[in-house]
Amino acid sequence: MNFLKKNIIWKYIILFFILSLVLIIGVFLVYASNKIIGYAVYQVDYTIGDYAGVNLDSDAIHFGIVMPGTITKRTLRVATSKNANIDINLNNLDNIMADKDYFFLEANQSENVVLSLFVPLNAVKGHHSGKLVVMYYNPK
Repeated sequence: MNFLKKNIIWKYIILFFILSLVLIIGVFLVYASNKIIGYAVYQVDYTIGDYAGVNLDSDAIHFGIVMPGTITKRTLRVATSKNANIDINLNNLDNIMADKDYFFLEANQSENVVLSLFVPLNAVKGHHSGKLVVMYYNPK
């Protein structure tokens, strides 16, 4: 009889932990969904070579072919239909910087973000790529 009581107690303890975990995950998901309005991901690439070249394709942010020791810039227009805090994240793009990486944008407004590629003199020649992520957060 004592064994059955212990078995039932363990079942209630396990059920309590499972329900607690579901509740915590649910609260986190509700919080995250209210905070993040949206996002955009852009592929960014450039090639370091012995000459300069331009890539005008519109499928990504292309810096083209750049020579060591040079600086190249591109402009990204960020827009939103709602008031939002904007966060610019450059993933795996060590030589690229954004002139602003966190700012507020009012509904139906846009802002230009200048991306600068600084290629050091000792840069490794070849193709380099990464992702630029624009996160839109609820400003509440």
